[in-house]
This record gives sequence, C-alpha cells and structure tokens, in this order.
Amino acid sequence: MGIPGGRLEEGETPEGCLAHELKEELNITTHVGAFVGESIYDYGTKVVRLMAYQVEYLAGDFELIDHDEMRWLALDEMSSVQWAPADIPLVKKYVIMTKSLIEKT
Repeated sequence: MGIPGGRLEEGETPEGCLAHELKEELNITTHVGAFVGESIYDYGTKVVRLMAYQVEYLAGDFELIDHDEMRWLALDEMSSVQWAPADIPLVKKYVIMTKSLIEKT
C-alpha cells in the first residue's frame, strides 16, 4: 500500500506538489498543513525521499484515478496494513504524533 504523492517539480513547493497530486490522483481539493516528517529509503535501484504533511480535505468526490484501493484507518489499525518500506517511518511518526495530541486534549 502506498500514500499519494508525486515528484517535486522545479520551482514547486512540497505543499503545492502534494495538493496538486491529491487532485490528480483522488480528485479532491485539500489544504496542506503542518509538516509531519521525512523518510529517505534506498530501494537498491533508486533512493526515495518522502515528505509527509497533515492534510485537510476541503471538497470533491474521492475517485481512485491512480490507485486501486482507498481505506480510512483508525490509529490502532495503521499497523494492520503492509506499507511500502519508505512509508513505514512516516506512518509510525504520524501515529505517535497523533496519539500525543489526543492525550493533550
């Protein structure tokens, strides 16, 4: 399973890249918020650098344009998915960060 995203074009911000990729891949309009973290993973044939952000859904009907499946997961379900190796550190960080925020409220 992977997380939507794309290649950062010259002159483009990571936030702008993520917003347009979500529009292209899922047909939704979003607001890209706080930076969550970064993961760099060497697959042997290529090195991937992922940057994760919190995203707020604003509008649009979800369409699977570039993906085969979409699921909403509760925090305790995040480990039930077989994530791509580059995604794993970001998923773990997001779960820890979100649990910490929940505990503060």
